[in-house]
Order: sequence, then structure tokens, then C-alpha cells
Amino acid sequence: MRGRTRLAVSLSAILLCAPGAQAADLLEVYQRALQNDPLLREADATRLAAREARPRALAGLLPDLTANGTISQRDSEGSQTFLTTNAAGTPIIRTTNQETDSDFTQYTVQLTQSIFRWDRWMTLKQSSSQVAQAEADYAAAQLDLMLRVSQRYFDVLAAKDTLQSEMTARDAIARQLEQADKRFEVGLIAITDVQEARAAHDNSVAAVIAAKRNLASTQELLRELTGDAIDALASPTDNMPLKTPDPSSEQQWIDTAMEQNLALISSRLSAEIA
Repeated sequence: MRGRTRLAVSLSAILLCAPGAQAADLLEVYQRALQNDPLLREADATRLAAREARPRALAGLLPDLTANGTISQRDSEGSQTFLTTNAAGTPIIRTTNQETDSDFTQYTVQLTQSIFRWDRWMTLKQSSSQVAQAEADYAAAQLDLMLRVSQRYFDVLAAKDTLQSEMTARDAIARQLEQADKRFEVGLIAITDVQEARAAHDNSVAAVIAAKRNLASTQELLRELTGDAIDALASPTDNMPLKTPDPSSEQQWIDTAMEQNLALISSRLSAEIA
């Protein structure tokens, strides 16, 4: 991730705003997209869900401690009537009152630990792989967003350059048409030359309209990533450095891609989970 961040910073560093303009550079546009892009949000939600699953899987391997407590109290009152005789042998009826109070308290603590549960160990292993896969997918989503932002950013700049070029051509052709009309009025050229100039002017006007539509389309595609429209974008400066790849060996880049490619890492982890 540090390498990708440095890439974004280096790209934005070469995009300087024109004097007096409040133009957004590539890094600023990317930071806006980080807060808005739905694909990145989905990857982040998956990552958070995977992180929450691992503690639950780990809990299945930990001891299970349960504690219970019981407190009871019983009060009873009553009377008993019975027939008996006195010392003289005369029958008499006697009544006795009874009152009983009893308290009962009981506490139990139980600790259980499974000696070995293969299924739970496998669940923990799978959850760890799922977390790693989700992290790789999230990093891949960030990289993909960086590429999409860069592509659409430069598409807007290219569309603006195209529109400016078409407008310049239209203005030049309009002057040529004006000159053709004047030359026709004094009899220097034929009407066909005027018609050709007018047709060229009509084509240039149509090209400007098409360029404006293309610019609006590219701006809308960029707005889908950032969530809001950006009035001005910073353009590359004339002294933009063009650096050669480091290392320069093609095989080294292939080896690095085989080891660090996020899609491959995610696929390997998916195979482990299965």
C-alpha cells in the first residue's frame, strides 16, 4: 500500500495549478473518490465482516466458563389441633402454633474445555484466510480505483484539449468563410468556393458540438467516482519527468507480479478456504 500511495503522490506532484486557478490535482480527486466509490465501499464492508468472523471462530476453541447462583427463602406459619388427655385422664383439645424460617443459597461454577475439535480448528484457519483474502480484495479495489480515477481524470483533460482545438479550428474556418464571401462579392472566386468554405464551417461547428458533448460525458464519468462535479482540473506541466522503470529487467517485474499481484493472492487464498 505504501508503494501505491507514493504513486498517487508522485502523480499529483506533477500536476500544478495554473496561476490564480483553484484546480483540483489528481491526488485530490482520488481522495474524493475514496469517500464515494461504491465498489470500494463494498470491498470495505466485506473486509469488516471477515474481521468480525475471526473472533467468533477463535471463541470456539477457548474454555467455556459458566456460573450459576441460587438464593431461596421460605417462611411458613400454621397451627395444629389435636385431642389428648390430662394427668387425670380427662380428654382435652390442644392447639399449637408453628412458625418456620429457612434460607437456601447455592453457587456453581463450571469450566469446560474441549481437548481437540478438528472442525473448530479448520473454521479458525478458514476465517484467517478469509480475512487475508478480504484485505487483498480491498487493496485491489483501492488500486483499481486509483487506475479508474487516473483514466477518467486524463480523459477529461484530453476532452478539454480536443474542444479547445476544435473551437480554434472553427474560428479559423469562420474567418476563411468571411474572406470567401468578400472575394465572391468582388468577383475573385466562384460560388462553389464559397459553398465549400461554408460546408467546412458547418463541419467545424458540428465538431465543436460533438467535442462539447464528449467533454460533458467524460466529466460525468469522473463525477460518478467523486460524487460531485469538479470545475477545474490541474494539467500536467511542461517539465513533467518521464522516469524509466526501476528495475529495468522484464523478468524481475514478472517475478514481482507473480508474488505481489493482488488478484493472484486472492485466488490462492480462495483455494485455501475451499
